[in-house]
Amino acid sequence: MTPEPGPDEPLRAALARSAATYLPPPAPVDRILEQGRARRARRRAGYTAVTAAVLVVGAAVPMALHQGPAGRAASGPAATGTVHGTGAPTTPAGRTKSAAPADATPVTTEVRSGRTDGTDWSVTLVFYPRKPAGFPTARPMRGFTPPPKSSAICAHVVIGGVRVDHQGGRWSDCDEVNGAADPEEGDFFEGPWGLHGKGLSGTRVFVSSLRAAASGTVTLTDGTEVTGPSVTVPGTAYRAWAAPIPRGATIASVDSFDARGRRIAHQTNWH
Repeated sequence: MTPEPGPDEPLRAALARSAATYLPPPAPVDRILEQGRARRARRRAGYTAVTAAVLVVGAAVPMALHQGPAGRAASGPAATGTVHGTGAPTTPAGRTKSAAPADATPVTTEVRSGRTDGTDWSVTLVFYPRKPAGFPTARPMRGFTPPPKSSAICAHVVIGGVRVDHQGGRWSDCDEVNGAADPEEGDFFEGPWGLHGKGLSGTRVFVSSLRAAASGTVTLTDGTEVTGPSVTVPGTAYRAWAAPIPRGATIASVDSFDARGRRIAHQTNWH
């Protein structure tokens, strides 16, 4: 004798059919990577040192994001001249205060400097072949303590005579690296730097340390393009380009170009 179906049996059958035919949407990998990149770049305030686990992720994310299609040739300015879109003369890029890192002497290289909104600004990279005494050690993460690295790279942005993130101490905006060409540090800093709202308002400077880039262009929502050439710390693989962003301006996109003028990265997550 076959039992009579219960009153909720049709509902159960309908739910089973729906579950069998449901195809979940693909994971938004590109959006997740882009948001992770933005969070990584904005971690600078109060920054001391990152763990090796974060460095591995930070190295993998830019590789995924920088597979952009070939685009127009870079319109980067010469080492001297005017920052396109700001009318502000800039000083020669790449001035170095010390020789290539043959010993423990820090190498200080000016990436760029200029004047925007009537305010002087500058971007400088400092490479320490040997980590200085007092440099903070990497913090354990989920029970894992990363191995120490031998060297350090710092990116210092000064706007109106004030160093961005100075509240974090001497080593804010510094990163541990292994020697002069750490393969895990193909992109150690990126994003807009400013003194207000974590770089989201006021006079700002966009800085990108993408190793494969020979130049970069920030396009604002009003169509203005601000381009900067990459400058490399002598004797190392670490480099960066910088572009000033006037007060009240909004970023529409950021593009990086290789030495042949091919676009290798296109981002729209900055504002």
